[in-house]
This record gives sequence, structure tokens and C-alpha cells, in this order.
Amino acid sequence: MVTEPVCARMLAERRTEQDLADLQTVLDRLRAIVEAGFEAIPDVSTWSSASYRFHELIMQRCGNKTLAVQGAVLADIVDTHVQQSLAKELGRKGNMPERFGKTLRSFAKTIKLIEAGDGDAVEKHWRKHMEVAATYFFSSDAENTPVIDLFG
Repeated sequence: MVTEPVCARMLAERRTEQDLADLQTVLDRLRAIVEAGFEAIPDVSTWSSASYRFHELIMQRCGNKTLAVQGAVLADIVDTHVQQSLAKELGRKGNMPERFGKTLRSFAKTIKLIEAGDGDAVEKHWRKHMEVAATYFFSSDAENTPVIDLFG
């Protein structure tokens, strides 16, 4: 999402201790999922929902209600697309545990930059995170799937 890096910047500039705690809670949940073992992930919706919550918090807590609403409108579409993309990738590639680890490191860095109040750095980092994620989620036939088809 194009607006998320800007929202990350805005969040860094106005963050509260509760914002940081909520982001950390999501990161801890994701770490617990990964540490339980790749095989222990019961389904892709577990990872996807927890991961998307991190993105959702960035949008919700940025201080701009319009951007928060925009993010909420897209939430179901994005979450459904991510779940379907992950489901396809889990069956094909052996690098998923490595990718989950990279996501955890990226989220941890994001929290540190937000905590430091470094809007420039977090916007740049989050933009890169989104660009890298897009290479995974839009590298398959899913990029050509009409939105209506995502919901069966």
C-alpha cells in the first residue's frame, strides 16, 4: 500500500507508549508462531492475520482518520490476497521460514525507528519493506486475479 510508509512516518512523529506496546505485542505473537516451528503453523490465516495486524496498527495509529479508514476498507482484500498467496507459496518453496524471519526483523526495526521518533528512517524502511513484500505477493498469477475472485 502506497500510503503505509507515510503512515509509519506519521506514527513515529506522534507515537504513544500504548502504540509501541501494541506493535510489540503483535511482533511477540508472530515470533511465538515462528518459534513453535514452521510445521506448527496451523494454517496461513494464523500468520497472515497476525502479520496484517501490524500493518493495520500503523494505519490506525498514524493520526489521520482518512488514511485509517482507507486502510480498513482495503484490509479484507489485502488479507485475503496474502492468505491465498501464502497458501500457494507454502507448497512450492522451501524458503518460507527464512522469509518469516526477515519479516520479524523488519517489524522489529520498524518498532525501533518508531520508538526513536525517526520519521524519515521509518518511512524509508517501511517503503522498502512494502516493495520487497510486493515482489513475493505479486510474483505469481495472483497479480492478475480480479478482486471479486479472491472471495470465491
